[in-house]
Amino acid sequence: MALRFGNVYGPGSAHKNSVVAKFIRQVMKGERLEIYGDGKQTRDFIYIADLIRAVRLAAEKPGIGGEIFQIAGSAETTVQELTDKLLAVLADMGYRNLN
Repeated sequence: MALRFGNVYGPGSAHKNSVVAKFIRQVMKGERLEIYGDGKQTRDFIYIADLIRAVRLAAEKPGIGGEIFQIAGSAETTVQELTDKLLAVLADMGYRNLN
């Protein structure tokens, strides 16, 4: 079987170049966030614990060999929506809104 992951975020993903990790690093460094395009492009995000659960379930399910599964959160989020949510959470943690 093949498992295709959405945009994974959560503990341990700070080293990634994903938009979530990148934006968090930029805010923590006091840098301005750079959104490419108009911010309306969408992504499907999945939290690492949910991804791990899905991988385990797929590994334990008999008879699904040869199939392809997309593992994601099943909800599209625009980059602008993501930015707004991240900035709100980081502001609650004491980081300044830089956008």
